[in-house]
Amino acid sequence: MAKPKTNLMNLEPWRDHHKDQAIIVCGTGPSIRSVETLNKMMHHTLIGVNDVLRYIDTDYLVIIDKVSKMTEDRQEWIRKSRDTALAIFCNDPNEIHNYLSGGSAATVHIRPQVPIGNRTIDLRAKRFVHLAVTSPYSAISLAAYMGATRIGLIGVDFTGHTLVNQMNRVEKHYRAMARACERAGILLINLNPDSLLQAVRKGTFDELGEPNWQPFSRENARDQRLA
Repeated sequence: MAKPKTNLMNLEPWRDHHKDQAIIVCGTGPSIRSVETLNKMMHHTLIGVNDVLRYIDTDYLVIIDKVSKMTEDRQEWIRKSRDTALAIFCNDPNEIHNYLSGGSAATVHIRPQVPIGNRTIDLRAKRFVHLAVTSPYSAISLAAYMGATRIGLIGVDFTGHTLVNQMNRVEKHYRAMARACERAGILLINLNPDSLLQAVRKGTFDELGEPNWQPFSRENARDQRLA
């Protein structure tokens, strides 16, 4: 599958780029670090967040958080991502320009929108990417924008997370996203049975179906997708 020709200001070419496929959203929580989990994810399309590259090479990366406020170690992993990801979707391209400049990844300004009040989230409209609470939330919205009909979460555990004391707020936002997925006919499941997040139903890799790509390696997969 060819990589859409994008520029910094344009998200539109990525609409339905993975129509009717499965996408796994990868946070940086403990559940993403097991060998068994990594093997199961091997040939799925992956959207990671922030410095997830320290654990797994994802096809896409979403950066909502301020990179300049991260530790130097995390910043370095983001720098490396500019040459491993197909595209990096960011909230503030000016802030992270120096981290991504010179890389091979497409840089896309997603201009995420915060849901207003109790307004219902409509993923079917595919007008923009939604923003709330944590980066994986926006990654779910991006997966829906890309046309995914099956979305799995891994590494979205909230174990030791800075928001662990605000789980009521977290659950509220993810519950709204889960309902939006249901209305849009999208299967959304949490692949970690031990995740503290309860708003998203716990599920298994089998529910995602067969991987979209079945090459011998992720490197070959990337070559095929860029062809």
